[in-house]
Amino acid sequence: EIAQCLVGSEMCIRDRLYADKKGGIWVVGKKGRIFRYEEKYDHFKMVYKLPEATDVINYGYMDHNSTIWLCSKDSILLYNTETTQTTQFPNVLDDDITVVEQTDDTHFFIATEMGVRYTQLDKGTLHIIPLETLDNVYTQINGLYFHRQLQRLFIGTFSDGTFAYDMSTQKIIKSDTCLLYTSDAADDRIS
Repeated sequence: EIAQCLVGSEMCIRDRLYADKKGGIWVVGKKGRIFRYEEKYDHFKMVYKLPEATDVINYGYMDHNSTIWLCSKDSILLYNTETTQTTQFPNVLDDDITVVEQTDDTHFFIATEMGVRYTQLDKGTLHIIPLETLDNVYTQINGLYFHRQLQRLFIGTFSDGTFAYDMSTQKIIKSDTCLLYTSDAADDRIS
């Protein structure tokens, strides 16, 4: 998988490249293979491969604890890059995961095809933490960013633009400014 994706020094778009907290470089492939870069040999070495019977991986992520998440519709497998141990548990969201954003050692916002949920990973089990306002957002999420100082989650969507969820007030914040690109705006710049 990775050998086919290396073209010069570029990676294929279907693979995700991550750096761990010690500076190691990792690649998560769409087939659930995990590769670690070996600087001494200047190549990537496959260090983990999902069993053949496993579901298709729709999202890969490396958290702040240097744990790689391999997410499918039915389950989530965690690969600890330091110990090489794996933990697998059901995907309690019952939907394809599109984005994961970590807030602290155990809490994560997880986006799906139809919204975003706040979760806690505790002893190998993922628990959904209800946040009424956020739980009522029903749209496809394609980007998340958590601003720790502001305690705000910025949410990017295809259909509704970008908005924020404020954890202290538990309210959704939408911009009054339209950021859409239109041909009229382009004509105004040209004139």
